[in-house]
Amino acid sequence: MAHRLPFCLVLISAFAVLAAAGCGGGGSMSPTSVVSGKAIHESSGGVCCNPPTFTPLAAAVISFTAATGGSIQTRTDTSGNYTVKLPAGTYTSALADRSNEPSYTAVDPSQIVVPANSSISVDITFQLLAP
Repeated sequence: MAHRLPFCLVLISAFAVLAAAGCGGGGSMSPTSVVSGKAIHESSGGVCCNPPTFTPLAAAVISFTAATGGSIQTRTDTSGNYTVKLPAGTYTSALADRSNEPSYTAVDPSQIVVPANSSISVDITFQLLAP
């Protein structure tokens, strides 16, 4: 029996090491990229002569939804700036708290493509288009 105990400990240790390696060694997710920019609310000026107005969205919650499902949220600062870490993929963006945010009918860009392991700048305009 004295010879089996060390062998069992070696075997258990080997399984523990393999399990940790197979699980990513701590549950790490896919590589992320940093996306930053400004969130802006655009109001159409009207049919005739008024230019559109562009207002930074302060303290707004933006939701980034992946084409494959799942979403990540971030909040803008007082000047409408945001920064979020996202895995590579294609995302749409929306204002998460529609009851406390200005209304909008379109988002530009309609999709955000995030490459792996990079930093990109994307200004997002939430447009309230005139009827």
